[in-house]
Amino acid sequence: MKKKTAIMMAIFLGIGTAFLGGCAKMEETDETQTQNLQTEDADREETTEDTGVNAFAFRLTRACLEQKEEKENLLLSPFSVWLPLAALTNAADEAAQAELTEALGMTGKTAGEINEWVLGAKSVMEREEDAKQAAESGVSFESPLKIADALFVDAGAVLDGEFEQIFDTYYRGKVFQVDFAGRTPDGADAVGKINDWVEEQTGGKVRELVTGFDPLTRAAIADAICFSDSWTTEFWEENTYSDTFYGAAGQEEVPFLYRQFDRQIYYEGEHYQACVLFTRSGGAMILLLPQEGTTAEQVLADMDTAALQDILGADRATVQLSLPKFHLESGPVSLLETLSQIGVPLTDPNHPHITGLVRTEALFLSQVVQKSMLEVDEKGLTAAAATVAGMEMMSAPVEIDPVEMKCDRPFAFLLTADSGETDPVVLFSGVVNHIEE
Repeated sequence: MKKKTAIMMAIFLGIGTAFLGGCAKMEETDETQTQNLQTEDADREETTEDTGVNAFAFRLTRACLEQKEEKENLLLSPFSVWLPLAALTNAADEAAQAELTEALGMTGKTAGEINEWVLGAKSVMEREEDAKQAAESGVSFESPLKIADALFVDAGAVLDGEFEQIFDTYYRGKVFQVDFAGRTPDGADAVGKINDWVEEQTGGKVRELVTGFDPLTRAAIADAICFSDSWTTEFWEENTYSDTFYGAAGQEEVPFLYRQFDRQIYYEGEHYQACVLFTRSGGAMILLLPQEGTTAEQVLADMDTAALQDILGADRATVQLSLPKFHLESGPVSLLETLSQIGVPLTDPNHPHITGLVRTEALFLSQVVQKSMLEVDEKGLTAAAATVAGMEMMSAPVEIDPVEMKCDRPFAFLLTADSGETDPVVLFSGVVNHIEE
């Protein structure tokens, strides 16, 4: 198979949409999953606005596409960025509330309504009902998707009690005390503790996310996502073959997965082909293959919620699919400037809007970093990402009572030059007893 192939993965967008639409049971077929998606499409109200959590995902993706180097891969977890920002709607001041909720795709929603949405969505995505039923039946069950959130607060700061309760109830977030300023050599090192937490929550898939914090950092909010599941219809290992991948930077000999799918969701857009691969838990990988003359970046940049609905609602076809077997890693990538560009109002150090997180202090986002990985093989896929957002207090000058010195009477002066010795050399000295014109 020697035709030019350039597949751009929309992995986290696909997973997020499939889960947010409602996870299927383990025993459901691909066709049942498709019917569920099409039914939800029909029930969804018509809208001219691109809103919702996926609207944020597409805006962030487009911004990252604009900033990445040509010919480089892109791997991003928009939802891992969205969740910490959603939690911070509960700590943002009134001046930033409307702008922040709009940036998150939640225009018109209150912080309380966003909290309720998060609680319900995470319950569905992590399949809590299935876990409960399995426990009652004495059956072992482990959700393929795990989402964890945490807040790391500086030892010298006092966390707002209302935010702590909301974070625990709706985001199931844990709170840890750390030392961002390095006050004591044996203190709870912030970098080490955060990296340990990330590594634990992602099963070792993401490591060494952060390298340091400014001493003025008062808190850091973190999210970790780990997804691992098998395809509903697996690729046969005996069909895997070696062939040429005509990449943007040159040709590579790589292993290709291959299978003929008799009834697979397939869609043809104006400039691309799309195919949907479901996983057993109801997740999905959406493959977007550009046509000649169109880049993968252009195809992904044109994606929005309407295009995604068109793909997921498409008919089935017999598809002979060849897909590279691959492993991607990305990061740590800084997203602070990108978030500012798409309208998140929490990044301005001169106007700190996070006033409800730490008592008596106003904070701003000083760093947002993400690291992610993705692995695809014959059995399924594994994906993990972690995001950490550090928050600083505004650096203010020390206030000192002014003194007055008004030279309106005789005064003396010295004019010196540096000689390289301990003391400077006095070049001139004098007294001004009167002013000569």
